[in-house]
Amino acid sequence: MRKNILAILALTILLVPLLPFTRAGFNDTVTSYLSNTTVGACSPGPCRQLVATTGTADTTTKQTIPKNSAAANYLIKPDSTSSTTGTPSTTTPAGAGWVLNTDLNTGISAGTWTIDITVAASAAVDTANMWLTVWSCTSNSFTGCTFLFNIQDTSTNVLASTSATKYSYSSSQSFFSGVHYISIEFWLHVTATSHTAVTATETTNSAASDLIRPHVESVIGYVGSATSTLITNATSGNTGNGLLTISYISSSQHFVDNTVVYGGRSNCAVLSVTDSGGSTYTKLVSVSGSESIDMWGTTGRGSIASTSFTITVSSDCNIAGSQPLQWTVIASVAEYAGAIDTLGTTNTNSGVQADSGSGVTSDCPQTGQQTSQRDRFVCGFTVVNLPTAPVAGSGSVRASLNGNNVGWVVVADNQGGDTQSPIDVSIVSHDTGSVVSWGCIGIELRTY
Repeated sequence: MRKNILAILALTILLVPLLPFTRAGFNDTVTSYLSNTTVGACSPGPCRQLVATTGTADTTTKQTIPKNSAAANYLIKPDSTSSTTGTPSTTTPAGAGWVLNTDLNTGISAGTWTIDITVAASAAVDTANMWLTVWSCTSNSFTGCTFLFNIQDTSTNVLASTSATKYSYSSSQSFFSGVHYISIEFWLHVTATSHTAVTATETTNSAASDLIRPHVESVIGYVGSATSTLITNATSGNTGNGLLTISYISSSQHFVDNTVVYGGRSNCAVLSVTDSGGSTYTKLVSVSGSESIDMWGTTGRGSIASTSFTITVSSDCNIAGSQPLQWTVIASVAEYAGAIDTLGTTNTNSGVQADSGSGVTSDCPQTGQQTSQRDRFVCGFTVVNLPTAPVAGSGSVRASLNGNNVGWVVVADNQGGDTQSPIDVSIVSHDTGSVVSWGCIGIELRTY
């Protein structure tokens, strides 16, 4: 017999990180070289590409500094001899420089950006520093640009040597979101001239000049969710498998999770998960016990746009002899954008515990594999004897459905974001019962 509402049952999924996980073969930085390959239609230009491989050294990029001239900023124009001066801006690019000819359309992880450039002076008589500005542009032609950061050195004279000398500049930056075409402009900040005209020459198209930046990293975002309708029979009679349907409009190249709760009936099993678009689903993680739960999903970007989802369960999930047929299965679907792939599963847990009045806590610790603060944990769990829907304690409940005799199916995830580590997800449920059965599972979505 159920008690009066005297006790609060707290069911908490606590994800505690263990040791850091490093994926084999992963590089924390990406190197691009200042090449002599034309890109875009820059104005005034020219623009050249940032490329992944080196070529034959090129020394056709030059600036001419007249003798006895005033201090000025000389724009470095790739593969040109120029005496163009101007004022570096953080709002409008100068329209000449080097461009990564790939629309990344993603984030760049927090970390150190290093830019190397090799310079030689025709005579070591002037004084100049290297200034540079890094942009994210919506085209490969220095248009639609957003300022990322700049470096305006004041300590190193890049005209101090007549030998080609490599100068290195580094800047630690926070996470950049929504980066498109990375574009860099260089300026020779001349502070003192002499009675001799000087030509500065940069060496490009080789390891002499490059950009070393952090890896790309997306922000994983929750898109939407839905829960199942009543189950129907695939065939007539009590011996057929059951079909559970969910109506939901999903997009392509996302991660789609189907969390299925099927009670504790002997031999009851989820046989397959399909959708109307033809996505491929595999069982990612499951836990069996008095309350059994599966999580089936696509790869990180494996979804195909769909409008309906079908979960096929074995005939053993039917309560034999009941009319109409009763199935101990409920499910939900949840969609996430921005994941590269699944990194690993959390540990699973389940149990049956008595509530002595202070509530029951259930732990579902993850395996310590997160590689980024923007990785996201998606957790599914089930619990019975709850008259009201679970609410978020930490993180967000995305979908919940009360299956009555089979209990609740709930999908929750951590908040993610730039500053929050993927540490925990919790739900809190209020119950008037004295004994609770529960099960929890989870998957980690990685950003790179």
